[in-house]
Amino acid sequence: MSSSPLPEIPDQENLYRGIHSTQWNEEESRPSSAAFKDRRGLSVDRCNLRDEEDVINFLLSKKPHRGIVKISVPYARELPSMVVYAPVDGNIYHSELHNDEDKLELARGKAKRLAKDSEVVFE
Repeated sequence: MSSSPLPEIPDQENLYRGIHSTQWNEEESRPSSAAFKDRRGLSVDRCNLRDEEDVINFLLSKKPHRGIVKISVPYARELPSMVVYAPVDGNIYHSELHNDEDKLELARGKAKRLAKDSEVVFE
């Protein structure tokens, strides 16, 4: 396991999100936009120099996922959204995407873009 992440998330990192089966579009083999909506801020895990396989295995060890997607930090910032490091007990990699400084939940258009543009890395 890598060392504790620094608070600032650099552009070189990727963010990963586990997708529940109810938020998976089977026809398109992609997440639906609902997978990127959360009024408390969108939970993601930062890679923090881990191999992608290690990130996927870590997410799968926490709970079963229908799929896992990857979002580059520059893409998340260009949405635009705020990338916030927010570790929790049992997960030093936990981070969040916020719509902006005033609103945690991503706007519908941003959720749709993430559903369309995020890279599926596990299915």
